[in-house]
Amino acid sequence: MKNHYIILVVLAIFSFKCYSQQTLGLFTNSSESLDGYTLFSPQFSTESYLINNCGEKIHSWSSQYLPGLSSYLLEDGVLLRTGRQFGMGGGIGIVEMLDWNSNVIWSHSVSSTHGRQHHDIELLPNGNILLIVHDNRTAAEVTQAGSSTINASIDSEQIVEIQPDLVNGGATIVWEWKAWDHLIQEADITKDDYGIVANHPGRIDINFLNHNSSDWLHFNGVDYNEEFDQIIISVHNFSEFWIIDHSTTLAESSDSIGGTYGNGGDILYRWGNPQAYNQGDPSDQKLFLQHNTHWIPENYLDAGKIIMFNNQVGSQPNPYSTVNIVELPVDANGFYTYNGGAFGPENFDWTYQAPNPTDLYSNIISGVQRLENGNTLICEGVSGRYFEIDANQNIVWEYVNPVNDLGPQAQGTSISDNNTFRCTRYSSNYPGLSGQILTPQGYIETGSTFTCNLYPVEDPVVTVIDILNLLSEFGCLVSCQYDATGDGIVNVSDLLYLLSMFGTVSSQCDSATIFANESTNAVCFETTANTRHIFTNDIPDHTYGPFGGANNIQGQDLEYSMCLFPTLNTTTTPLTQDPNSQGCGGGIVFGLSLQGILYSPFARLYWINPNTQEENMDFVIEAEFTLNMDLNGGHVNNVSRYHYHNVPIDYFTNDLGISGTDHSPLLGYAADGFPIYYKYLYTNPMNSMGGISEFQSDYQLKTGTRPGDGITAPDGVYDGTYIQDYEQIPSQSELDECGGRFGVTPDYPDGTYYYVLTDNWPYIPRCLKGNFIDNTFKIGPNCPPSASATDCATSSTMNTDDAMYGTALNISVDPTSTQLNLNIAENLVDKVIGIVIYHSSGQIVFSSNAYQENIQTAHLSGGIYYVQLNMGQNQVTRKIIIP
Repeated sequence: MKNHYIILVVLAIFSFKCYSQQTLGLFTNSSESLDGYTLFSPQFSTESYLINNCGEKIHSWSSQYLPGLSSYLLEDGVLLRTGRQFGMGGGIGIVEMLDWNSNVIWSHSVSSTHGRQHHDIELLPNGNILLIVHDNRTAAEVTQAGSSTINASIDSEQIVEIQPDLVNGGATIVWEWKAWDHLIQEADITKDDYGIVANHPGRIDINFLNHNSSDWLHFNGVDYNEEFDQIIISVHNFSEFWIIDHSTTLAESSDSIGGTYGNGGDILYRWGNPQAYNQGDPSDQKLFLQHNTHWIPENYLDAGKIIMFNNQVGSQPNPYSTVNIVELPVDANGFYTYNGGAFGPENFDWTYQAPNPTDLYSNIISGVQRLENGNTLICEGVSGRYFEIDANQNIVWEYVNPVNDLGPQAQGTSISDNNTFRCTRYSSNYPGLSGQILTPQGYIETGSTFTCNLYPVEDPVVTVIDILNLLSEFGCLVSCQYDATGDGIVNVSDLLYLLSMFGTVSSQCDSATIFANESTNAVCFETTANTRHIFTNDIPDHTYGPFGGANNIQGQDLEYSMCLFPTLNTTTTPLTQDPNSQGCGGGIVFGLSLQGILYSPFARLYWINPNTQEENMDFVIEAEFTLNMDLNGGHVNNVSRYHYHNVPIDYFTNDLGISGTDHSPLLGYAADGFPIYYKYLYTNPMNSMGGISEFQSDYQLKTGTRPGDGITAPDGVYDGTYIQDYEQIPSQSELDECGGRFGVTPDYPDGTYYYVLTDNWPYIPRCLKGNFIDNTFKIGPNCPPSASATDCATSSTMNTDDAMYGTALNISVDPTSTQLNLNIAENLVDKVIGIVIYHSSGQIVFSSNAYQENIQTAHLSGGIYYVQLNMGQNQVTRKIIIP
């Protein structure tokens, strides 16, 4: 719950009861800190922790392995972490996924005499994972490679891309890049890869650093740039970062030609220490055994630049660390400027150095994260200290990890061995936290009794979820997150306050300003407890026209409403609902785009009897055969309203950049309230990590000729002139007759029904499956005002958080894996009209038209499943794991 009312309480930045000496936990929390939750995995503990900004434990995961070393919370709520099977530095061997309850839902061992995973991993948009893996080379290989100083075996490095098998476990290697394939040496002309090092900056000098350690390169970080399809590697022992091309084939990655950038697997760009390729001198070195080198995400402050933790900047006896940002000399297509000598730029774009430089120092590990509010989160790894600085480099949040190899320690303890490789802040609206119970569980360290204020990002909607969160903390007397009235405790007064605020509008749209805009796109979405309202001037935010008709586009004053929590009906509603009606409901508009433009596929044109001029409304003319539409499938009607009859492909492709590499973004809402996407979707409807596929509808042209006589009804071959020229072939697509399906999306990680726009007919779906369609989406001259306030109040599907029914449903898996036990509130049993169980692959493995308390599962293989209960106007979905 985001308590906007808590902000009314006037308190100091942070207050606590004084100890003789505070050593652990939270030191500072101010309103300038990004509201959210911080994930960290202490280096010598098998626990991973999630804390709020007050340093209170919100959740923890347990593994049988120490971290090795990174961990990430994914958008579906799964913890992706590495684990150490052996005791070598950096952690080695296991990559695993844990669900919210610490169940291992997938794992893969990457350990052998030739290669062991260590340090960091990177989840790719397609669900694959990049690993850093040692690449052991024998003494004979080292000698043949031209080593001038050592003849022993060494650990080189490789980047390996694996495709996880989430059903059976394990993974398949689908791509790899080996440093050993890109060597250069100028010590021995009789050995491999001889050449002038300074003339080949894209290759790696095998004699740099003289092999002082068998751990020659020591990669410690990996990141991926989807826009350029490039990988950045933090190369600790060279004090550099390298950027390589991921677009190469497996063969090209080992060569010096091929790929998008033409260099094969050779280094595209490197920076930090030009001495590594015989350029410059010690004064040109900028990085010193750095960690966590990565791109700053899109839409963040300094997006596209590289940020890193620079470990050993200052020399002994006064060593210190800095955090730095560098702006790369790269063009819009991902090509880097290089004119010989050392790669530019000459210096950093931004630096954080502690006011007293030695106050920030970690000789190993550590990390940094630019936050979405422009602040920077820093992990001083050896001391286990995490702190956040604002744009003026003031500390606005500070915390010391209280966990070492002996477990959580007591406040006042002089702690050691509380190292942390990295920490990560997730904002309060992060999808991976959606639907989870985030009730504070007290401090991790023992003995802390200070009080602290949270400063959440305001979410003005007061809903059932807020009330449930408050009830979860009912009776709280100290550090109460859900204190609504600001009196320091959670009691009946807080509940009464929330009830008085129930249904508060989340954002008020200024419709007058929107309607006054007659030249550029203006739209606003406004939500109440049950309804979504949209105000639009009907001018698109993309190129439009020409239309070929007499009318030009004009700004409009349009309002639409739909249910915020839509529910599925047992029957479909065709958009040509009543062709004989001349009043409201003579037709229905499919939906509305996020820029406030209607998706309206029907032209409302019919076969005309050439003798009588009567319309035969049983034959509806397809819009593309009669209307002058622009590149985005739109045109204006006789009152100058712009709308789509076809998919706005030019807008999707050129403005939104939809290419098929990722799941489609949200593109609007249908009239019944369900979301709309384009054809690029998760291959497995219930698995966001199973890759992306392109989907089409299951309609095709009929064969043969129409049975009409050419007078009362059309004749001729089926050519698509009429919508009746098409027929549905259900086996051809996973989409249903309305172009929809149930599944997870980036916006609905717990699953929802959604519609899909496709490149084949009908392009825009021609029917709706929701229960309520507001009058604002109906066509006709006599439509009454919106009835959504009444209709939507009786339609409240809880498929995201299951706020009402979901809390009354418990599912347990029999320890012998022979059955599921469903336990639902007695008053809801009669409401259940169907149960469906899906495997994570999307396959239906069980269905029933009635409630069953026990369901046999002995025939099911182990894995992830989804149990969906249909209760008429409500659906509840639960994820389970069968061992």
